[in-house]
Amino acid sequence: MELSVLEKAARCDRDELLEIVRSATDHLNQSGVPQWDEVYPNAGDVDEDLINGQLYVVRMGGRIAGMVTLNQSCDPEYASGKWQVDGPDFMVVHRLIVSPDVQGQGIGTRMMRMIEIMLRGNGIHSIRLDAFTQNPHSLRLYAKLGYQIVGEALWRKGRFYLMEKDIRGENEI
Repeated sequence: MELSVLEKAARCDRDELLEIVRSATDHLNQSGVPQWDEVYPNAGDVDEDLINGQLYVVRMGGRIAGMVTLNQSCDPEYASGKWQVDGPDFMVVHRLIVSPDVQGQGIGTRMMRMIEIMLRGNGIHSIRLDAFTQNPHSLRLYAKLGYQIVGEALWRKGRFYLMEKDIRGENEI
């Protein structure tokens, strides 16, 4: 089945988005990756992202296959990163989630490439994110896509890598 383009999520997507967050949280915990729980991410995060127009989705067969939040918000711990691209032309990836029902099909990779193309077209020079050091799947994804570790942060769930990719001049999908 074909993956749709990356598009802003709509308020009517809320229930499906919350179900994906819940199932992804359960899946991570069952896989031994204690990254998410009932505290984070939660319905308030989804609602805020929807209200602010910062939540994007891709669909397969009419259903949401993946979701991601894009903005410039970052925790104070991001200040410790040795960011490679200076200036305000960056965006932060938060809560990249592929529905457990369709994982293993390259959706995360395709979503990140769509994000890079969209942001580069909007004048963004780099993408920043944090990745849980105990999540081997996300670490492999970001390394494969060329994201570099530029620091570390310690949050409630443990140690996270601060990562960045300079997206100027790339044209691949």
